[in-house]
Amino acid sequence: MKRIVYHAALSAAAVFSALPALTHAQGYPSRPITVLINQETGGPTELFARAMGKLFQDRGNPPFIVETRPGAGGSIGVNACARAKPDGYTACVVPRDMVSIVPFQEKLDFDPVKDLEPVTQIGWLANVIVVNPSLKVDSFKGLIEYSKQNPGKLNYTAFATAQAIMQWIQNETGLKMTFIPFKGGPTAMQAFFSGDIHVMYLAAGNAGLAAQIKAGKIKALAMPDSHPLLPGVPTFAEAGLPQFGFRSWLGFFTPAGVPKEVVQKLSTELQAVIRNPEFNTSVMVPFGYVPIGNSPEEFAKFIAVDRKDGATLAKLAGTRVQ
Repeated sequence: MKRIVYHAALSAAAVFSALPALTHAQGYPSRPITVLINQETGGPTELFARAMGKLFQDRGNPPFIVETRPGAGGSIGVNACARAKPDGYTACVVPRDMVSIVPFQEKLDFDPVKDLEPVTQIGWLANVIVVNPSLKVDSFKGLIEYSKQNPGKLNYTAFATAQAIMQWIQNETGLKMTFIPFKGGPTAMQAFFSGDIHVMYLAAGNAGLAAQIKAGKIKALAMPDSHPLLPGVPTFAEAGLPQFGFRSWLGFFTPAGVPKEVVQKLSTELQAVIRNPEFNTSVMVPFGYVPIGNSPEEFAKFIAVDRKDGATLAKLAGTRVQ
């Protein structure tokens, strides 16, 4: 009889110990979720997060409160997310570099593996190398030749993974350019159109970029893969670049320590947003993304592999320039 009572007590304890986790998930989310962006206001990631938040709210959830936290090469915003209260009401949209590349280039105030909880991988990002038409360059090979004939005259800017990729491209092709840092896309674009920046490696979905390329105001030289937003732009392989396996991506994270049930519920809602055909047509493609929307477990496994590739890219690119 004592043994039966003992086992019954253990069973009851197990049930009650599970109650806090269940309570966390029930009714979540019940208030707005603050989503941190590590880029400046007006940048494509902020605009994308707001569009994502709208459909999230349309599904009957509270809204996103999108906050931009630029600075320190993007680490300030991600660190703020990593240090936030792990209750599911602070999250962040993080580009690949802060998870898989920069940690191998410099010491950060956070550990992306220990301090961030993967929620879902939003999608791959299409990037494109562009030049101002005043440069009189019609191809990527022409850009290399120009840099050789005009040493020290070319400069460029890029962000996140794109910066490391551009450094790698220079290592692999002999292209010579000077990197000029900017806090975000809007100020960089101003410098580009004024002629202070000659070359950029941009997200294809930057506001108005596709229209400006079609109008001849910006010349697109190459992009890793073809994308419906920019038909006709040569791929890296077509432009004569060496074998290329590096891709930019965007992910959704919470601070580590958020209850698993909450992470799963948030992921399920976000996956529904990402996979929504209307969202794909009206947001993902125009912003230059190829949608993914995977589970937290799938995203975590992907990150483990991607960090190995990121370490290779970081080594090829060298120390990050800020």
